[in-house]
Amino acid sequence: MRRVCTLKADLSNLIRSLKVQKGPKGQDFWRVEHSVAVLFGGTQLRARLQWYEGDKLCEGPISIIPSSVY
Repeated sequence: MRRVCTLKADLSNLIRSLKVQKGPKGQDFWRVEHSVAVLFGGTQLRARLQWYEGDKLCEGPISIIPSSVY
């Protein structure tokens, strides 16, 4: 396998989906469940950030940076 790109996303829209959890020593930390949908096909890659707010599927943009830039 080889790297074809790097994905960058602004996660600030997920703030309503944050959930407080307890660590093994009792410390609080925040957790957010999200997915990255990468669409292969056509002439270019496409990607979307996906998460749920309740029962509603939300999506946000992801920047795709080709590996040739690095």
